[in-house]
Amino acid sequence: MTHPETSAYLDHLAQQGRSANTLAAYGRDLQRYAEFLSKRAIAGPSDVVAADLERFSAWLVEEVGYAQSSASRIIAAVRGLHRWLAGDGSLGAATGLRASGQRATASVLSVANMLDLLDVKGVGDLAVRDRALLELLYATAAKASEVARLRLADIDLSAGVAVLRGSGAREAPLGPSAMAAIGAWLGGPRTRVTSPSDSVTTALTNMAGEPLTRQGIWQVVSARGAAVGLDVSPSVIRASARQHLRDGGMAPSLVRRLFAAGATLDVELHEAWGRAHPRGGVGGVGTGDGSSTPRES
Repeated sequence: MTHPETSAYLDHLAQQGRSANTLAAYGRDLQRYAEFLSKRAIAGPSDVVAADLERFSAWLVEEVGYAQSSASRIIAAVRGLHRWLAGDGSLGAATGLRASGQRATASVLSVANMLDLLDVKGVGDLAVRDRALLELLYATAAKASEVARLRLADIDLSAGVAVLRGSGAREAPLGPSAMAAIGAWLGGPRTRVTSPSDSVTTALTNMAGEPLTRQGIWQVVSARGAAVGLDVSPSVIRASARQHLRDGGMAPSLVRRLFAAGATLDVELHEAWGRAHPRGGVGGVGTGDGSSTPRES
């Protein structure tokens, strides 16, 4: 869909003498923006607040898969639209985006809000799957694309480790809550929605037994956030998890090691993560019963 504001802006650029190729490029970039606004149930550019643009930037890279350079180009086009709208009186801030408003969102959740998000009620298959997804995202600070790629063979519940595959493979720790939630999903609903003859090897699926996509993960997180009055995306959970580790006292050098491409867990990282992460247990990766068994390297 094309919003009236966007059409008017493209007409403005045409009147400035921009080439047909330039106009077509702007049109494609702004169409991607319109797609994002539609997914977020935002009526149009004039209803956007600053936090929405931050979410759009993260969505382009983490959910759609754009390179950072391509995402930056699209963001530049969108900022041009908002600067024009601000000059046209449609938005009041000098940047072309309102800093706050009824839909303003936090880029990092408090621990209390995160725990509300994770507290999925119910024992049905969907609730069990959603609980596993949310706990996994928060424990590992994974991107939605990494979780979508996660295979059954990438999860070792006995060691409390998940191998995430993005630009490289890294080992991420799982605490007692994540291990329990993932174990409940893998040992219950997933066995019912798939069969041994299926070729599906991804750990998380939809209720039809098909791999859960990045878009599906985004929708689950967004819906769960709305249920508890929060505007949340996988990138917000990721940023929150990393911030909570720092707030919990994990040394910056260890945080960098934990999230480096190709990271391998050792006892030091396990114990540091377990002490700092709100779901980590005390002193290392939990076994699911509150005890702790750091992984030997």
